[in-house]
Amino acid sequence: MAMSQKTKDNLKLGFSSIISNGACVELGRNKPWYGAVLVGLLSLILAVIPIGVTRAWVHAGDSMFTTPTYEYETGLVQFESALKDKSVSIVVDSDTKTLSSTNFHNLDADTDHTWYRYVNTDTKTTMFEVFYTQATDADFSTFCTNVYNLKNPYTGVASGRTLCSYLVLGQKAYVGYKYANNATASSGYKGAVSGQYDRTPSFKFEDLINKDTHGKDYDLKLADVNATNYDKYQAEIIATYKQFFNEGYETLKITAAWSWTGIMAGVYAAFIIFMGLMIFLMTRGKNNPYKIYTFWETQKMSYWAAFTPAALACGLGFAFSTYALFIFILFYGMRIMWMSMKTLRPETTSK
Repeated sequence: MAMSQKTKDNLKLGFSSIISNGACVELGRNKPWYGAVLVGLLSLILAVIPIGVTRAWVHAGDSMFTTPTYEYETGLVQFESALKDKSVSIVVDSDTKTLSSTNFHNLDADTDHTWYRYVNTDTKTTMFEVFYTQATDADFSTFCTNVYNLKNPYTGVASGRTLCSYLVLGQKAYVGYKYANNATASSGYKGAVSGQYDRTPSFKFEDLINKDTHGKDYDLKLADVNATNYDKYQAEIIATYKQFFNEGYETLKITAAWSWTGIMAGVYAAFIIFMGLMIFLMTRGKNNPYKIYTFWETQKMSYWAAFTPAALACGLGFAFSTYALFIFILFYGMRIMWMSMKTLRPETTSK
């Protein structure tokens, strides 16, 4: 069936709106509303795609082990060794999606502490700590805040703790921070991670000294580790904890990605509507020949004009992910400004 001339003309005008502001005005004035609404919705989708996708690409475990690591991995290896040496068990149950331990306190013989500390034997400085709590929800948040503020998290009292990297293992979630060895403020962390156990298989932390969370044995067993192959063994520990952190962050990551996508879609929609209102107000002058435009017509112009900035934002948002939130607003604002200054500017006649 041959395409009618009217349909061809409409398609030509629609494609012209990609670069022509005049076409956007013509479409807004004389074409059906549903075309403008569909283009507006498509523009919103294009504009938010890089925002959601780049957040879904985040791998929480990577931030904890990027160079420099500040010996975070050394602390984990020492923690695993302490679990084995003192027969301490920490169990993650995939059915209940929880973590538990009955003898975690055995990790530190110092009665003033109920958490694990890795102390550098040369400098006598605490380099890494691991905390365990059965607290959940708000109580878990309070516990983590106390750790962050260098308090004894079990009592909430200032403890004189040394600022260092740490990992908090809770019943339903975990939190970790990485600090430089000379850090002086809790806010100066170099990496942070959080997550839960809903996507993690059942495993025991004490088993991670010889195999990963999925039960795959390391190429090197602890008994075979020496000064020559220690780096290889440590790399396997790092890979295991990366996997654990990435899996634990998955649900939070997807939730955050959808949340940001929804929020920014709402912001962009409001901005498009607002710019349509601005076009309407700018054409209200007493002698302005464009004052015949109705509010709804200027809204349709605004919707049609959104497509090109949205397409640019979709492409550039991946290349410049740091600025992805602002690219659409920048380009769209520039197009509406150009439209108001050129296409919708009343012609003046000289006397």
